[in-house]
Amino acid sequence: MMRSRSRSISIFDMIAAVAIMGFVVFTLFPVLVQAGEDKSDETCMSNLKKIHQAVMAYSEDWDGYGPATMEHIYKSAWMGQIAKNLGFTGKELSNCWGAGGSGLKAVNADMYIKELQCPSRWNKAAWSGGNTYGMNANICLAEKNPYAAGPPLKLSDMKYPKTTLLASDSNSYVINYLQVLAATCDPAHKFYSGTHNGGLNVLFCDGHAEFKNHGTDGKAWEYASSSIILRPGWRGAPK
Repeated sequence: MMRSRSRSISIFDMIAAVAIMGFVVFTLFPVLVQAGEDKSDETCMSNLKKIHQAVMAYSEDWDGYGPATMEHIYKSAWMGQIAKNLGFTGKELSNCWGAGGSGLKAVNADMYIKELQCPSRWNKAAWSGGNTYGMNANICLAEKNPYAAGPPLKLSDMKYPKTTLLASDSNSYVINYLQVLAATCDPAHKFYSGTHNGGLNVLFCDGHAEFKNHGTDGKAWEYASSSIILRPGWRGAPK
């Protein structure tokens, strides 16, 4: 009888221990997931600030103008044009955009340039160009972009640098309209590839980055609701 009782107590203890462990895992899992997302968010913010530094370094060689959002003199989009400003040269650069006139058909630079990859974005969309960020086409060089709102603006003379978008988490490497950001947040969109808790990290021309969550309605991202400027005097933004 004593052996049977001892055995039954041991089994009860094991069941209780498993239940406690299950409760602990159930309780801590959301915390661990959030901690992982916080780390990804921190990395993404750091990436955007490095992109700003690279763009500004590029602009010093181009009379104050930012890199072309679409194909430019190097037959490359902006990602390839700032690659060397992110510290990648020689063989590494030859496998990225723009080297040897290879353009976007070259090996994706994400193999080398981690600053172009947000850890929270688990898929490269068809219009991503192999990276996870998009650049504002309405202020940078965009002579091959028919959707740009006007000629390029000098980043060094930007009128509203604190609120004018430079780059952002995006499913498209080119941001022509703020609706692109709404689509990036939409899980139903065919190019959806993940967000930061439903929102995006947005980089402004003065170099600071912010988390923005205006949902999936394109109108909610327009200047009247979001205070984000794509170009002064355009689509409701101040002149």
